[in-house]
Amino acid sequence: MTCGRAEWSDAARLCFRWHVEALPVALEEDVEAFDLRERRWCAPTVAIARAALGPLLDDPELGERCLRALPDDVAARCAAQHGDRDEIGLADVYGPLGDFLIPDAVNAYLDTYGEHASLLVSVQPELATVPTCLLRTGDGRPILDRASVTYAPPARVAAQAANAPELGGAAKAMVVVLNPTGDLSATADPGVDCLMGWGEATSPEFVATRANVMTALQRTTQKPRPTAFAFVGHIRAGNPADPSAALALAPDRAAAEATYLSASALTAPDCATPDRVYLGGCEGAGFGTSLEWSSVAAAALSNGTACVLAHRWPIVDGCGAAEVDAACVALVGSTGEVAAALRQTQRSWLHDWEARRPGSVAPHHWAGLQAIGRAAAPA
Repeated sequence: MTCGRAEWSDAARLCFRWHVEALPVALEEDVEAFDLRERRWCAPTVAIARAALGPLLDDPELGERCLRALPDDVAARCAAQHGDRDEIGLADVYGPLGDFLIPDAVNAYLDTYGEHASLLVSVQPELATVPTCLLRTGDGRPILDRASVTYAPPARVAAQAANAPELGGAAKAMVVVLNPTGDLSATADPGVDCLMGWGEATSPEFVATRANVMTALQRTTQKPRPTAFAFVGHIRAGNPADPSAALALAPDRAAAEATYLSASALTAPDCATPDRVYLGGCEGAGFGTSLEWSSVAAAALSNGTACVLAHRWPIVDGCGAAEVDAACVALVGSTGEVAAALRQTQRSWLHDWEARRPGSVAPHHWAGLQAIGRAAAPA
């Protein structure tokens, strides 16, 4: 699936801007618009306020808390510029973007194959944050109502994955690392044994230190190869000075500094290759960042992982994030097609959200999920 139109329409440009402003990402435009040159500490709070008032999160209470935390003049400007975003719905943003991005041939394919349709999407870097599942198709419905979606990794990673050795027989074992640094405000019990932070682990061997996580993932003849790995915590992005992204883990001793497990360490010969991986951290996919080749997702895929499930934008912490994390941990821990199972779960979340049912989960928490690689784990 490639871009459907050659030139951006005014409507598509406006909707793309609405989409970008609905993400909790600090923008250089905010620095100019809200006079933050000498107050750059305000930028992350402004970004969360924007997202809270936008169509993906639509959380006025969170928006108000953010505005109260800002200097009065910044709060007033932010409210004036973004306070009317509650009038903008998902269809208002992702309808025109769907018209622009979805080729006529894809709409024809969806009309032909109905509920059995599946799409392989290659994400252009400048559009890496657009939630494909929410784009409206020719009949006005979102893609997730009409097809399952798998994302192709960048060409370099795909070439490595194609040359990776075949995965061995499936032993039913799973490694889960949950809130290793202990600072997530809400987590949900995934129903399996977890490596956790010092304040929550039941014993030292279940503390999610780098050594314990590597031991759990180590390839040995004494224990079954883990078929799934799930991480719910913080992911440190790569940068030009230190390009390898890393998972933030518990310190080696309580109250010390966090330790990190780099993407390159996960490709070590003695590190097992799980069939399925969930990265429940901000921008876990790493694609579209110019550093995708060094992301944790890319490391897993190039090492032979069949499918990585990861987010494409930063996630606001809270109960909604915890519910999505628990569902995704369960999803990669099961068998079958990851993309198809994700689609059904997202459909349920979307329909509950549109009906405004109590406890419904905002699209911000789940619409950026990507099933990257092969759609299904090997039988």
